[in-house]
Amino acid sequence: MPANLDWDLWLGPAAKRPYDPAYVPFKWRGWWDFGCGAVGDMAIHLADPAFWGLELGGKVRVESKGPPPQSESAPTWMETTFAFGPRGDRGPVTLHWYEGEAQPPAAIAAEIPMNGSLFVGEKGRIAIAHDGHPKLLPEDRFQDFVAPAPSLPDSPGHHAQWIAACKTGSRTGSDFSYAAPFTETVLLGNVAYRAGLAIDYDPSTGRVTNDEAANGWLSKEYRSGWEVA
Repeated sequence: MPANLDWDLWLGPAAKRPYDPAYVPFKWRGWWDFGCGAVGDMAIHLADPAFWGLELGGKVRVESKGPPPQSESAPTWMETTFAFGPRGDRGPVTLHWYEGEAQPPAAIAAEIPMNGSLFVGEKGRIAIAHDGHPKLLPEDRFQDFVAPAPSLPDSPGHHAQWIAACKTGSRTGSDFSYAAPFTETVLLGNVAYRAGLAIDYDPSTGRVTNDEAANGWLSKEYRSGWEVA
């Protein structure tokens, strides 16, 4: 065990077990006791433009498929469909998520990098590489497009934002009012996968409404001393 690692503290709410390098420093995210698989690791990055730009949220139907679920670890691949209904004057939106060995249709895979997102519209598409700039497709149709002026100030970086918020109470670019319901939604992909059925979720109650047993996957047992009040 690394000398600078407090193993009991690192385990937190998870059940006690011996230290193993299979968990730290990186692979913890693939174990259900510590992480949420790829959708919990990367969807909060790659799906952010869709959730933010399209103001996704509210009641949602979620369906996932992958290899047979394992009790200890997340799948090597998973495909999830999030179906959002109308939101005010905005129409319904379907969001598709592919992780691990899962691949989108060939026509879509050819237009986005391995880590990225693609908006599919009636008149064109927008491809966004992870940590990259949006690209309008097909490029020849939008070669004369002039982007609007930036509407947000440049970020000093998320570490600097967080430290400033701690010191001054300033708001970060992705505070809990946005990040919490966003994260809650994408993690429903794991709930649908582990429950083995399409689920209907109502965030106003925090419950799956079409299958009571699926609500059992919304939380887990916390180790003594780490319970959530």
